Amino acid sequence: MKVINYFGVRNLTLLDLVYVHEVDWTANITDFDWSYRVTQTGFDYSKGEVIEIATLRIGRKDNLRHVLNSLRRHNIDIIYSMSINPGYPKYVKVIVKGSIDLSTRFLAQELGLLEIYAYYINGVEHWGFLAFDRESIDQFLKQIANYGKVINASLKALRVEDLITANARDLMFF
Repeated sequence: MKVINYFGVRNLTLLDLVYVHEVDWTANITDFDWSYRVTQTGFDYSKGEVIEIATLRIGRKDNLRHVLNSLRRHNIDIIYSMSINPGYPKYVKVIVKGSIDLSTRFLAQELGLLEIYAYYINGVEHWGFLAFDRESIDQFLKQIANYGKVINASLKALRVEDLITANARDLMFF
């Protein structure tokens, strides 16, 4: 069997990270049930900003206000928000913009990690990153420890073939 060289990539690793980002808006909201699933992200490098599109699930109106106020208190601009359904639990589509200064996402990208998924539940962040070398993962974990607490970081070796046949949702379950 012929071995195919995928641009020199031999070692792919999936980092599944559970993290309390103590300096971020997410860590301040732990006293009620909520979830926030990021669906798309981007960077405006000229302004030093990260932009994300996400879906927020919330159980009560006063809790929704609490989440939105926490975003604002952490200098995160709410560019757009729209309820997807009437009543509660409510799903709200949001577009937010904030500084890259304390961004887990930006740090990961700067170290060569590829974000696969991100979702937050009751103040705890869940991330999936694809890494091409172990050194990048080690450096990333060391640096984020300065801004919060790593609850769990598990690694799974992947083959390029795994990525070809999987989508991002599948990678959350590797």
